[in-house]
Amino acid sequence: MKMKELLNRIIMGWWLACCLTACVKTEKPTSLPPEVWINEAEDVTRHTVGLSGGVRWAQEDSRQECHFLFGTSEQEMQRIKTRVEGEQVLAGVSGLESGTDYYFCLEAGNDRQQVRSRVMTFRTLPDGPVVLGSLSLLGQTPVSLWMSCPIVDDGGGKIASVGFAYHAAGDAQETRISTIPDGEAAIQMLIPSLRMNTEYVIRAFAVNTMGSSYSEEFRITTGNAVTYEQAGLLSTVVGEADKYN
Repeated sequence: MKMKELLNRIIMGWWLACCLTACVKTEKPTSLPPEVWINEAEDVTRHTVGLSGGVRWAQEDSRQECHFLFGTSEQEMQRIKTRVEGEQVLAGVSGLESGTDYYFCLEAGNDRQQVRSRVMTFRTLPDGPVVLGSLSLLGQTPVSLWMSCPIVDDGGGKIASVGFAYHAAGDAQETRISTIPDGEAAIQMLIPSLRMNTEYVIRAFAVNTMGSSYSEEFRITTGNAVTYEQAGLLSTVVGEADKYN
């Protein structure tokens, strides 16, 4: 009797174990996390940068998203406009502050899980002196010169003043004329009240917080004729002060 009762208990225990095992469902992952990576910041200037990285999805999912996070600290990183080309992820950022540290990483995933790359950092270039190009002559009279000089690089900061410094060859004293820049990419000014048939040495200059910058010297000799490159420049080339000379 005791043996039969023991067997019944064993059978009952086995049956209960089978029932419990059958009721337990093994949860399978709905999706696998993607693999993400980022590269060093590229084409860093004072105000712009290029970001690149990549994402490799473990499986296709219509809910997949990928974007860069960007900011002046890890805590302040925000999503920025990002484009995806296959496995490559790219972004261009503008409007940055010069000489400033920025942080970025790449985030990818879906509405259930997100994966982030390591956080990387870079510093934008600092402000520098203004860089000027080569001078060119737009027009001249026997007693005036209409000069132009391109601003190759504004130095990243505000330009306080621009102008030309000039003197007759052999003279030690230099004359300067200046103006407040109007945002144009070149310095264009009339140098008036010169002497006829005289050689002059001219330099353009620009002033910002880093100091004064100068172009290379430009030498020219005033003549007897009036010349100008574009129609309508005659009154500008002659200048008010020299109209009746």
